[in-house]
Amino acid sequence: MTPDLPPIRSVYQPIVDLTDGGTVAYESLVRGAVGAELATPAELFGWAARNGRLADLDWACRTSALRGAVDGGLPAGSGLFLNVEPAAFGAPVPTDFIEVAEQAQAAGLRVVVEVTERSLAADPAALLRFADAIRDRGWALAVDDVGADIASLAMMPFLAPEVIKLDLRLIQDRTTVDVAQIVNAVNAHADREGALVLAEGIETLEHEELARSMGAHLGQGWLYGRPKPLPTSHVARPLRLVAPRRRWSDLPDAAVPWDLVKDRPGVRRSRKPLLAAISRHLERQALTGDPATVVVGSFQRAQYFTPGTARRYSALATAASLVAVFGDGVPDAPVPGVRGHDVGPGDPLVHEWTIAVVGPHFAGALVARDVGDDALEADRRFDYVVTYDRDTVVDAAAVMMRRLGRRPAGGDAVELGQQPSRLELLTRAVSAAENGIVIADVRAADMPLIYANSGFERLTGYAAEEILGRNCRFLQGSGTDHAAIRAMGDILRSQVSGSVTLLNYRKDGRPWWNEVTLSPMRDASGTVTHVIGVQQDVTARVTAEAEVRRLGRTDPLTGLANRASGLCEIDRLLCDHGSGPLAVVFGDLDGFKQVNNRHGHVVGDELLASIARALSGCLSEGEQVFRYGGDEFVVVRAGPGADESPRLRGLVQRIEVAVAATAAGYGVSVSCGVAVDDGTASSPTALLQLADQAMYRAKRDRQVAALCDIW
Repeated sequence: MTPDLPPIRSVYQPIVDLTDGGTVAYESLVRGAVGAELATPAELFGWAARNGRLADLDWACRTSALRGAVDGGLPAGSGLFLNVEPAAFGAPVPTDFIEVAEQAQAAGLRVVVEVTERSLAADPAALLRFADAIRDRGWALAVDDVGADIASLAMMPFLAPEVIKLDLRLIQDRTTVDVAQIVNAVNAHADREGALVLAEGIETLEHEELARSMGAHLGQGWLYGRPKPLPTSHVARPLRLVAPRRRWSDLPDAAVPWDLVKDRPGVRRSRKPLLAAISRHLERQALTGDPATVVVGSFQRAQYFTPGTARRYSALATAASLVAVFGDGVPDAPVPGVRGHDVGPGDPLVHEWTIAVVGPHFAGALVARDVGDDALEADRRFDYVVTYDRDTVVDAAAVMMRRLGRRPAGGDAVELGQQPSRLELLTRAVSAAENGIVIADVRAADMPLIYANSGFERLTGYAAEEILGRNCRFLQGSGTDHAAIRAMGDILRSQVSGSVTLLNYRKDGRPWWNEVTLSPMRDASGTVTHVIGVQQDVTARVTAEAEVRRLGRTDPLTGLANRASGLCEIDRLLCDHGSGPLAVVFGDLDGFKQVNNRHGHVVGDELLASIARALSGCLSEGEQVFRYGGDEFVVVRAGPGADESPRLRGLVQRIEVAVAATAAGYGVSVSCGVAVDDGTASSPTALLQLADQAMYRAKRDRQVAALCDIW
C-alpha cells in the first residue's frame, strides 16, 4: 500500500533588486507542517525517496507554493521562484496543480522555475525539451548554484535561462582566480542574452557590495529576510525579465546543422584535407580555452572516428565540460570521457561532417555536407561553411545534442521528444560522472562490488569485469595507512555517511590518493542493504598539503629541521618518559661572521649548507639535528645511554670533526654546550638555555686557552 504524503507547508524568502533594495520576488521553500515528525526538506525528501514518492512530493511542493502565493495576494508581476527537478517534471501533472497554476497565471504572477546545476549535463536532450516545456507554460527559467560545477556554465548558452543564480560560496568564500573565471563567464552570457544575475547567500553588507561588484542585479539571503510565511501586506514590485531569443521546439525535430547554413552566400566546396585542418583548428580552440566549453561533432560513420581522432577527443574530454560525437555505428563511449550516439543510417546527420565548439567567450563551427563523390578517401568533397556567429554555432550544436538519449532507427522504439524515465536519467547521470562511483552489497559475504561506473574504471585502470564481485580492498597496497582502513570500517559500522582519504594503487601499480565518501542505501524498512562509494583522485591536493607541511618544518637554506620543528620534537621527548634519557648539544660556529664579511653571503650560505650536510652525516641512531637560527644548531640525543658522559663526549667530538673537515679552510670552528634532562626540565626552552650557557662557557674557555698560548 502506497503511504500518504506527509503534511507540508510553504515558506517564502524575499528576492530584492540590488539597485534599491526593493522586493521583486519570493523563492518558495518547503517545510514540514508545524509539529510534524518530518520537518526539514532533507527529512521530507528522504522519506519520499525511501517510499517511491519523490515526484509526488515535488508536485505537492509546487502546488503548495502556488496556492500560498495566490491565497496570500502576491501582486501581479511579482516573481515566484519554484524549485523543480527535470526528472520529476516529466511525471503526470496532478489536476489540483493545473487548477492552481491557472489561478496564478490569472493573477499575473511571474513564475520562475529553478533547476540545479547538477542536472544540466546529465541529459542534454532532456534538458532542452524541459526548457521548452517550461516556457510553453508561460514560465521563465533559472539555473541555481551556478559555479558549483563548471558544467552549469557550459550548458548556459543552450538553456538560455532568464535568471542565473550564483552559488552562495562565490559570495561567502574567498575570491580566487576560479571565482573570477566563473563570474566573467556568467556576465558575458548575461550581457549577450539579457539575463538577470541573482546572488544568493547575502548575509552582510560586505556580501551585498561583493555581489554588486560581481555584476549581480538581484540579491537573496538573510540580510533581506529568512524563509517565512508571506507578509500580509505587499510592497513587491514587478519582476522584469527578458524573454529568450530561441526556442528549440521551433526547429524541426530531424533538423541538422546543414539546414541552418545551406542557404548562406558563404557556402564553399573543398576536399577532405582542408576540412581536417579546419577541424583541428577548432579543436585547439577548445583545448586552450575555458573549461566551461562544449564540443559536439558528427563524423558520418564510426569508421571516420579514427584512432588519431579518438586520441584528440580523449584530450578534449579532459579540457572541456561536455564532448559528444555522433555517427552511424558510434558507440555510447567511443573513448573515456566522450559521449557517443549511434544516429543510425536513416538520420540525415549521417551525411554531415560538423564540429561545433561553444565556450563562454568563443564559438566556432565547421558545418560540411558530403557531396557524395565516388572517390578515394582523401579526394572526397564537401560543401561547407565555417562560422563564428555565436547564435548559429549554438543552434548547430543544439540540433545535434537533441539526439542524445534517443535510440537509432531500428532499435527499441522511443517516440521523439519522449521524456526519459527517472531511472534512465539516474543511470545516465551516474554513468557519465567524472568521479568513480561503486556500489557494494553489505548483505553478501565480504561486501562485493556489484556496480562500477566508467569513472571508476578510468581512475583505477581496471575494467568492469575485473572489479565486480571483489571487495574494494584490492586497491590497497603496502603504503595504505591502516588507520585509514580502520576509519572506513568505522564509517561502515556507523551506517551514516562519511569520508576518508587513503592511498590506493592503480592496476599498473601507480599510487594515488583516493578521497572516498561512503553513503548507506536503505530499503523500505530502513535496513542498510548497500553502500555507495564515491571516489575522487586528490593526489595533487595531498601532495601539495604534504609539501606545505614539509616547508613548515624545514629550514629552506640548510634543509635541516627548523627551529619550530626542533622545539616540538624536544617537547615530545620530554613528555614521553618511555623514550629514555634526553640530552641536547647546542652548537655555535666560531668565525662564521668573518666568512660573510670577506666572501659575501652567497659563499656563507653555501658553507652553512655544507656544514648542515656534514652534521647530518656524522650522527648515529637516536640523534637528530635542527637549525636553531643564524649559525647556531642543536643536536638532540634520546634513548639508552643518551646521558652517559663518554657517549656525549664522543658526540661532541664527531660534531667538531665534521665542522673542521668542512669549514677549516675558512677558519671556522664550533663551540658546543651540553645539557641533560634530569627530569626537572620544565620546557624545551629551559633545557636549551642550559645547553646555551654551557656553550658560552666552552667558548670562553677556548678563548682563555688561546690567550694563554699567545702569552
